[in-house]
Amino acid sequence: MKAAREFPAALRGSLYRVGVLFRRELGAFLVSPGVYIILFFVFALQVGLFWAFFTFGRGDVRGMIGIFYNNVFFYLIMFFMPAVVTMRLFAEEKKKGTLEMLFAAPVADLEVVLSKYLAAFAMMLVVWLPSALFFWMFATKATGTPDWAPLYSSLAGVALMCALLVSIGLFSSALADDPLVAAVLTFMLTLVFFGMFFLRSIASDPSQTHALRIYNPVEQFGSDFTQGVIDTRVVFFYLTCTAVFLFGTHKLTEVRRWQ
Repeated sequence: MKAAREFPAALRGSLYRVGVLFRRELGAFLVSPGVYIILFFVFALQVGLFWAFFTFGRGDVRGMIGIFYNNVFFYLIMFFMPAVVTMRLFAEEKKKGTLEMLFAAPVADLEVVLSKYLAAFAMMLVVWLPSALFFWMFATKATGTPDWAPLYSSLAGVALMCALLVSIGLFSSALADDPLVAAVLTFMLTLVFFGMFFLRSIASDPSQTHALRIYNPVEQFGSDFTQGVIDTRVVFFYLTCTAVFLFGTHKLTEVRRWQ
């Protein structure tokens, strides 16, 4: 009974520490001028794309979402932004020597990992906030009954991809001692997932082709998520890979603490 009473208190304490560290990491993003410069260009690109697709596109929500979330600019942002957001999280602190000070504080390794991950994940969601607002406003102003399924599934897919790519970037940052090295590692690991799109085109075995389609973020966004379809196998794949990279990051921080 005593242990049962102590568990909620311990959980509340852990969540409080994660919240404090989360605000610390988010504050570090918000005071960086480079972050605002990058967000300005990304937001401007999204505004330009939305205007172009609204002017020259099909004019319906489903068609515009299918184009917006399945073009080269979308994948370029998805490829570069996670590395930019996460490369300094561990590597910069190791380079400056402040990580040891953080480990000396009364916080658990998992709390440090989760706070950094959630802050980076929140920043990635902010990156795509304009597109969500654009399509929401367009759908509410459109004639007839709005088709919300493609928008909801696309946003869910964006969140899943951001969750995975941020976990990859965080793992790379924990592995490297320099932010630029962490960014390069993130690019290389991200290419593994994005490269499945090209492997599928050369695969000859139908079973291999089917597997590469299921676990290929490019293919899934183009054929499923943007059309209002959410495959639970894909969701499970994304969440599992995210958990694996977070687990790896946790183990790397444990090794770093004991060193």
